[in-house]
Amino acid sequence: RAEFDDMALIERVERPADIDENLHPALVAEPGSHLAVDSVWPRYAWARGMTALRVAQTAATGARVALGGRTGPAGSWYLGRVPGVFEEIALAVRAGQPLFLIGGYGGAAGLVAELLTATDRAVPEQLTWEYQRRAPFSDELRGLYEQRGEPWWDYPEMVETIRAAGPEGVNPLLSAEQNRELWQTSDVGRILGLVIEGLRRLD
Repeated sequence: RAEFDDMALIERVERPADIDENLHPALVAEPGSHLAVDSVWPRYAWARGMTALRVAQTAATGARVALGGRTGPAGSWYLGRVPGVFEEIALAVRAGQPLFLIGGYGGAAGLVAELLTATDRAVPEQLTWEYQRRAPFSDELRGLYEQRGEPWWDYPEMVETIRAAGPEGVNPLLSAEQNRELWQTSDVGRILGLVIEGLRRLD
């Protein structure tokens, strides 16, 4: 835990209890450098750790802002179980946490906005397992989750959780019309206005 001039508070989220050097030599508590994903085990560690972090963030905050987010492979593949911003969005919606979804800049947030506004119930390709299994070691990662008895929240279930919430369920701090505007606009002033207006209604 560290504080920086009262502007930010950083708290450490410990690695899952079953992730250690017995699984793979690189899985030390405090690696000296960035953990390279050169086999399924480092990706498994990243996936479990990032999910644990996002679950803790969701529990500790009153609302979430989602913007951008890589979905591979145009930039590069993500390191966790699923695209990180997509997982953050799904966790927030599942928890009933107000979500300010800024979709006008694309990325995972833009794909979720597309999902929520589609009239034909179409699912963007990047939000499917068929697409995302191309990320390095994905099939092995999924098999490892199953082998170790860890829950694998699959893409169709995540998609349906988000879609079932609808505009007002995703963020009850804004009206359905305001949510749809936030999903589509790239006007920074308008985005800030909507986020501030919604946060003022947060209990």
